[in-house]
Formats: sequence, structure tokens, C-alpha cells
Amino acid sequence: MPSYVELELDEKRVKEKPYNYSGIVEFAVEKHFEFESYKLDYDSPRNPWIIGRGNLSNLTFGGSARGFVIFRSPLDSFLHISSLGGGGIPFIYANLQALLILGRAEKPSVIFLKRKEGKLEWKIEELSKDELFSFYNKENHVFSLEKKLYEKAKEFFEGLYFRVFVVGPGSIYSKFGSLFSSISEKEVGNVFDVAGRGGSGSSLFAHNIVGMVIGGDGKEDEELVEKMKMVFKEELGDNYMQKMIEGTKKYREFGTFKANYSSYKNKLPLFNWNFFFLEEEEKSRIWEKFVDSKLLKDYTFETKTCMEKCVAACKKIERYDNHKREKVDYEPFHALGALLGIFDRERIAKLVWLADSLGFDAIYLGFFIAGILEALESGKISLKELGIGVERKELPCLNPKVYKEEKERVNFEIAQKIIKKIANGEFGFKSIKEFIEKFDVKDEMLFLDFGEKGDLTPNYYYTLGLVAPILMHGKYFSDYKPRYLPPEEYAKVCYERLIKELAIANAGYCRFHREYLEPILDKVMEIVLGIQNYSERIKEIAKKLLEYKRKVGIRQEEPKGKLLKIVNRFLEENNANIPANEYFKRFERKYLSFFENSAE
Repeated sequence: MPSYVELELDEKRVKEKPYNYSGIVEFAVEKHFEFESYKLDYDSPRNPWIIGRGNLSNLTFGGSARGFVIFRSPLDSFLHISSLGGGGIPFIYANLQALLILGRAEKPSVIFLKRKEGKLEWKIEELSKDELFSFYNKENHVFSLEKKLYEKAKEFFEGLYFRVFVVGPGSIYSKFGSLFSSISEKEVGNVFDVAGRGGSGSSLFAHNIVGMVIGGDGKEDEELVEKMKMVFKEELGDNYMQKMIEGTKKYREFGTFKANYSSYKNKLPLFNWNFFFLEEEEKSRIWEKFVDSKLLKDYTFETKTCMEKCVAACKKIERYDNHKREKVDYEPFHALGALLGIFDRERIAKLVWLADSLGFDAIYLGFFIAGILEALESGKISLKELGIGVERKELPCLNPKVYKEEKERVNFEIAQKIIKKIANGEFGFKSIKEFIEKFDVKDEMLFLDFGEKGDLTPNYYYTLGLVAPILMHGKYFSDYKPRYLPPEEYAKVCYERLIKELAIANAGYCRFHREYLEPILDKVMEIVLGIQNYSERIKEIAKKLLEYKRKVGIRQEEPKGKLLKIVNRFLEENNANIPANEYFKRFERKYLSFFENSAE
């Protein structure tokens, strides 16, 4: 019988309980309703914090053993789903579906959890604040802690498999700290995965947990694997592995970094989204000069996986002359690169490494820094007000009309200072929303406003689907193609995308496998797990999420400031004769109707 562990930190007890859910998302949503977390503040330690795997997870089919973290986001107060590659593997070895954490440890603590010969063993090890920061203050910061936990765990695990998960100072001093996990002890700080969006690490630190070590001597479910082979063969053909290889080509051959810049070109947000206010001819000139001829020039990489036997092999690692090797992904490299007017990959790699090693969500951080740089440029704020000293007193530049290449160094140096200041607890602002409450920089800072509940940032695509009033932001739970459709038609497209993405997540699969898996997932779930009408079940989960959101009182504000300018520009470029606020109202009305089964 599948099981999960409920760890009650206040009482220092562990209970292993039966697990009977269609997947990890359904489990988490049900538990948040059971504990009535919607009545709590977002940072209450009585909010369940959940990490686990999907019901299809195994060690044979790559993409199936992704780890999923589901928690109350400290940014917008809603439930958030974040994930990391290979994070489900230690749960296979621990013969567990999930770990649910409640309460708060007295001191910063690490959870050790293992399965040995069928018996579940656990311990909690406390760290003093001085001991914790003795690791955080080292050069590799969060990865110094991770390295130490690999050493500490060896005695407890007695030669068995285990994997380490950690948070950094970004989770202590901001609301957008992430959860990090290197793929192995050998690759600590080199090849790692991040549950990055929504503040998963900051949410975990609300429980005073800074690390988890999970593993054991469990085995994959061989019967499940055989059933999956059978259904893949039936649905994809005898050459199903070839179909999987073809369906993940983008990620294997190019990675998200090269693939996105090559395919989207002028539809990606450079210079804090100001790029879109240029004429097409000027866009093309800037793109060729700074992206094609600099950012992408001589880009070479070696390929790794997240430790799954995965045909996508999506991790692209680049080596640099004056910096360690770095994992190159589109969104973090864009967030701390072209968005900030920085196009030298080695400089970008240094910023990404700084953000990662300090435990931040680099994607959210990029929006934050970009808004600050533009506000500095416009004179809305000063370096003195921010308490940031730089060697030179030059202002940054994110105006592509006057940008000169020498400004890259200025933007880079100030960005470095901001990141370090936040990580040292000296910045005074834990989120964009806190920052704009003091400084009037709405015209410079792009974010999604949820009123008193907080904020979130979208992903780096020029599309209405990621900024419209949808169920969950900061994910790909919507359409993100750079296209225009009338609001009612687009609402249907975005809702359908939500259900498909939610179905993949609930099953515990990596979305990079969606091309071949989505069309057959209902069949896979029925034959392998006996779950009928899986898509309908996913729609019920979506409804429950919407119910939860309403109980918390979360509502997206109408676009204003920078976001409104970008939305209006998008509508103008697509000759849409409709104001932004009217578009979103009509979109939302139709979008919500799908949750009530009242749409055609």
C-alpha cells in the first residue's frame, strides 16, 4: 500500500499514513483543505509543506521521477506547485509517495529520513545560527551546506542511496528563496535542480527547516514499469523509445537557452521589456548586435541529466575562462542577462551562480533587479537610498534607444551589489510588493499585483496568457505563445492548457515530455493505475484550487504601470481594438465559466 509521512515538528513525531490519491497535486490540495490552511496566514508553520513524487514515478522511464513541492507561497498567499528534476528518486528509494511537514522546529534543522529493510527511520538535527551561517558565508554558500550534509548523512544511511535538499540565505531574507538539490555528491554546485518559483525555500524556512536528506533501500515498482512499457507500446508503437526521443529533441539538442532565443527572436523581453517599444527595424538591429553576435556567439555545452535515465538530457553545462562551469537555462540566464542589458555569457553566469548559491529564485530576482535599475536610470530612486555603494557613480541603462555596450558593466556591478545586499539581510525589502510600498516605481517594475495578498512575476515570454487572470501564475499553466486571440477564445485555450499541464504535474512527470505523453496520458493512468476519466479528475482538482483561492481571498488586480504599458503595446501590435482592462474582464469571465462546466 503506498504511503506518505506526516512529520509534526512541534511534537517531534512521525506518522506513516496510507496514500490513496490520483497524484501528488491532488494529495496536496486535499491536505490543505483538511488542515484548513486557507484560514491561516501564509507564513504560519501550520500550513502543510509537501514534497513528493507522482504515481507513475520509476527509475526506468526518464521524466517520471520529478520531485514536486506544493506549499503556500509567501509571495501571493496561494498554493503553489514547484518541481525539480530527479527529486522523486529519493522517494522511490524511501518507498514513500510524499513527506508532509507541519509545525516549526525550535532551531534551524535538517530532516533525515530513510527506509531500510522495510522500516522507516528518521531524525532531526539542529544547527545553531552560527553553525548555519558558517556554511552560508563560505564561497559556495548554500552548496557548502549541501556538501556538509552529504558528509553528515553517510553514517545515517549506511551506504544506501540518498539525496540532499537545501535552502540558502535567500529563503531567510526574502520571500523568493528556492529549494536546491544537486544530482549527486560529486556534482554539488555543478549540476543541480531548483524548485524555483513561488518561494518554496522561503516557505520551508517558515518551518525552520534548512535541509532534508531522503533515501533508503527501496526498489522501483517493476509491475508498474511493465504496465507502462505495455501501454507505451500500444499507444506509441513498437518504437516508442524513438517517439520519446523525437518528442524531446528541443531539450536534448539545444536546451532551453539556445532553442528559445533561436525560435522566439524579437518576441523575448530585453532591457526590462522596453525592447518592445522599438520599431521592428531597430529591434532587428539590436537583436543581431547583442543577441546573435554576442549572447549566442560560440555557445558550446556538455550535456547532463537530472540523474534520471532521460532521453531529454536537458541540462546544458558551459565552461568559462574566468568562472566555474555553469548550468545554462533560458529563464535564469535571461532574467540576469538580456533583461538587465547584459549579454556577455560569462558575466551572466556569474550573476546566475551568485543567485543560485545564495538560494534565490533567479527568475523573480531578475524582475526585481530590472525594475530597480530602470528606476535608478529614471531618477526615481538613488544608489544612496538603497545603501548601495559602487566604485563608479555611473547610472545603469535599460533604455535600448540610448544603450551603449559599456553600460553592461555598470548594470552588472549594481546587480551584483543588490543580490548580495538582499542575501545579507541588509536590503530591507523581501519582495517587489514591499519595495513599491516605499518607492513609487510601478512604471519601472513589472509584476502581477494581488493587492494585500502580495505579488508574483510571470515567465519571460511576450504573451497575454501568463499575465491574464488565470488560476496559477509563475508556471506554464497557461498558453505562452506570442499570439493574439479574442478574449473568450483565448480563455478556452488557456484553460485547456491548464488542464493538460496540471495533469502532467499530478502524474509526477516532467513537462519536457509533454509532446508524446499528453495525448495518451488518460490511457496511461487508466491501464497502469486503474484511474478512469483522468482528465475529468484533473478538472475537479482545478476547481478545488479555485475554491481554495477564493477562500483565501486572492484576486488579481487590474494591470497598471509597467505591466499595463506592455499589455497595451501587445494589443496595439496585434491591431486589437480593445482596452487592456476590458480584455482581461472578458477573459476572466469566460475562463472562470469553464470551472463551473457552463461553457460550451
